[in-house]
Amino acid sequence: METHKKSVLHDKNAVRFLRYLSCFSALPIFSATRANSGMPRVSPRTVSGSPAAVMQSLQYSTAFYVAFGAMAVLLWTDGRMNDALFFMAVGMLTSFVDFLTYPIATLGLPLAVSTLLSSCAGVLNNGLLAQYGDTAIAAMGVSGKVGMLAVMIAIGICMGIQPAISYNYGRGDVKRALEISRKTAALAFAVSALLSGACYVARDGFMAAFTSDAAVIELGRAMLAISLTACPLAGAYQACTAFLQATGKASYAIALSVLRQGALYVPCMYIMNGAAGLNGLMYTGAVTDVLAFAIALAMCIGWKRRILRGELGEEGTTAAKS
Repeated sequence: METHKKSVLHDKNAVRFLRYLSCFSALPIFSATRANSGMPRVSPRTVSGSPAAVMQSLQYSTAFYVAFGAMAVLLWTDGRMNDALFFMAVGMLTSFVDFLTYPIATLGLPLAVSTLLSSCAGVLNNGLLAQYGDTAIAAMGVSGKVGMLAVMIAIGICMGIQPAISYNYGRGDVKRALEISRKTAALAFAVSALLSGACYVARDGFMAAFTSDAAVIELGRAMLAISLTACPLAGAYQACTAFLQATGKASYAIALSVLRQGALYVPCMYIMNGAAGLNGLMYTGAVTDVLAFAIALAMCIGWKRRILRGELGEEGTTAAKS
């Protein structure tokens, strides 16, 4: 009954929002009519004051602000822009900030943080590799690209299965959500392991596809062999991140992204370089993957226990009321 009430309230809010949006969506047409008839145009300030009508709901007001911002731009520029590109940009922005589709924000932010930190870590890594010559930089770059083949497919699997986990968790079927998460982790690990093995066997061909420099190929083969040893754990790490994101723990997923690409990788990079030079840098990625997976697994286990305790507590409360 409680779920039904929430659903009805949610629908009423949606209808109320659509009413506001349908009323104010006529403003551009009204403005164009006035402009064509020689009457004063509607000022963008008129539009900017309207979103107060929907401040009751953060979910709807975010998309509402984007819509009114787009209207203001249209009024201000009087159509002097590429309509296709403009509405594509507005649609992309709406999809990202629309908290009605909250998983979009929770999925996008950890990935954005990870990408940003990965770029920064790559710059620092190249700075350390520079002292060992251009060959080391080229070999690390090529081996990294080949290693991505074994991980990116696992990332795609995890991202593709997240909606299923979110759907079952949201509808209250926690056991099904946990089952999907376990199977996803096993599949990601197996796929990463299989692809890592294939990349290891064909490492000479992969390296030759990127460069013809014999020195780069020789050093790259060693780097690739080391990085591939931890690729299966990287796939399982992505599954852990997907589980946390899909079950509403975006803060944990962001923390893992910061740990993996920043708090773990960067210090480990400098420590390994100081301890073993180039050989230490070659092992930095593998060591970081192991540490990141251990932390991610601990977070997932802790969050899973909290989920199960909450479910058992709700069942006990329902039984007591009955």
